Amino acid sequence: GGAGMAAGRSKEPLQIVVTGAGRGLGLEFTRQWLRRGDSVAALVRAPEDSAGLKALGRDFPKTLLVAACDVARDDSVTSAHRAISQHINLLTHLGWRNFEIL
Repeated sequence: GGAGMAAGRSKEPLQIVVTGAGRGLGLEFTRQWLRRGDSVAALVRAPEDSAGLKALGRDFPKTLLVAACDVARDDSVTSAHRAISQHINLLTHLGWRNFEIL
């Protein structure tokens, strides 16, 4: 796992939300948390365009939820929030815009 990611971590899997999960750091954080046994809600503008998320979906069908979310659009954030209406332990926002999700 990544440095510092497991520091002080409980034994129970986390419910993690990652914005910008379709590529780059967001995709890699998603991959690492899934491999560690956590559940991840991966938010991305165009899920159909992310081959990496599609591959992770095949490998982790029970612990990965992919939802479309454009953080620049309030209606999209609201819709994504409804789709991931589970208890969230950690939100990793890698987008450029601040937003309210809860």
